[in-house]
Amino acid sequence: EVELRADAPWLEPPRLAELAAFEAWARAQPEVRAVLGPAMVHALVPPFGATPPEVTDLRRRVLDEAGTRARVSLGVPDVGGQAFVALAERVRERAATLPGQVTVTGTPLLAYRGVNRIADELRTSLLGVVAVVTLAIAVLLRSARLSLAALVPNVLPLAVAYAGLGGLGIELDPLAAVILCVALSIAVDDSLHLLARAREGRARGEPASDALEQAVARSGHAALVTSVALTGGLAVNLWSSFPPLRLLGALGASTIALAWVLDVLMLPGLLRAAGFERSGAAVPSSEQPRRPT
Repeated sequence: EVELRADAPWLEPPRLAELAAFEAWARAQPEVRAVLGPAMVHALVPPFGATPPEVTDLRRRVLDEAGTRARVSLGVPDVGGQAFVALAERVRERAATLPGQVTVTGTPLLAYRGVNRIADELRTSLLGVVAVVTLAIAVLLRSARLSLAALVPNVLPLAVAYAGLGGLGIELDPLAAVILCVALSIAVDDSLHLLARAREGRARGEPASDALEQAVARSGHAALVTSVALTGGLAVNLWSSFPPLRLLGALGASTIALAWVLDVLMLPGLLRAAGFERSGAAVPSSEQPRRPT
């Protein structure tokens, strides 16, 4: 809604013409479906005879008794928080050319501004979660290099999902940010299980390749069961008629599935490339092959 305050009545011909031009501009915006304002209502008043009661009621909605305070209402569908706020800013700039004071307000605008603020904070929180995860893996592996290598299969699914949102023209809203946080937690949980099993194998003196192979064999199956259950549960939302739930199903299921695949196929190779052979306990001398004397 656009509230207009002036020191003279808005139904005076020059001001009414300016209002009509503003309402026509608003009606031409691609996001706007309907416009209700003083100029449109005034056009409904018959030149002769009594004014219909419906028109009188509409006039009370858009003008006060003195005619110096006007209201222009814009009907806008759910175009997303970023697009809605951008439209409100365009409307404010165009309405500022009218005489008097201009205020762009409305419950949807306030709600979308709050949603956008939450999305920005969640984006920052997501970066903080990545930092905490990196620190946790570094403590477990006692190596910054191995920690960064282990972080790749956890962050890559989020990067792919975020790029997918951008490719589809979807802004990062609170729901998408929460989905990415949940997917990151599942991916990190799978990685930590694999890393813990691999370190246990190294502590028993197993070669790095055997320790990683056994870790995938032991923990990979459990991680698969968890990932399949979560992916299947989230994928049910793909058949929902509510768009946010479909986004939840597509984004959540694909991110968790990709995270498991990368944990099983990419993580062992990255760890070996980062020097996992030099971590943990060495193979006991009694188990090493002896040179002939």
